[in-house]
Amino acid sequence: MAKILRRYESTIYGNYRMSYLKYGALIGLAMAAYMLLRWAFGLPLKSAEDYGLELILGVGILFFAYRYRKSLPNGQVSFKELMLLGLGSGVVAGAVLCVFVCLYCGVLNSEALADFRESRLALMQEADPAVVDGIRSSSPAYWGLSMGLHQALLGILAAFIGALIFKTEDFKVRNKEKKS
Repeated sequence: MAKILRRYESTIYGNYRMSYLKYGALIGLAMAAYMLLRWAFGLPLKSAEDYGLELILGVGILFFAYRYRKSLPNGQVSFKELMLLGLGSGVVAGAVLCVFVCLYCGVLNSEALADFRESRLALMQEADPAVVDGIRSSSPAYWGLSMGLHQALLGILAAFIGALIFKTEDFKVRNKEKKS
């Protein structure tokens, strides 16, 4: 795999590290606001897996990939740079969501723990009794890590799609140097 990746040249045109920290934090805060708004309107999450959170993450990564490309001189950006931006944004958003879910389940809405547990147990039909007991005794930290990791992994897909759509640099194959 490394030989394949090293065959391609790419140029980094901007500061994607600072951008993914900022964009990831904004996406994570948007997901936290979504959860708070649902709770405020009496529609709290009943399951740790929610399409609204996934939609916010996907649209956020795509939007910020486009915005990042527009902020660069001449709008030039490489596939590699957009992939790193999207991956970083997804991980940072997942970390922000992890912290928020710990606070949400532990302080704001302790009933969410029971809802999350029951929805997960409903998915597991004939599970090992030890696994069932582990889920029944799960803590807010477990659900925070579970939801944060889930969103970070989904960020990979959104990053790939955004990089394919918004890249402006073609893949350039390096000339192979012959050893003498």
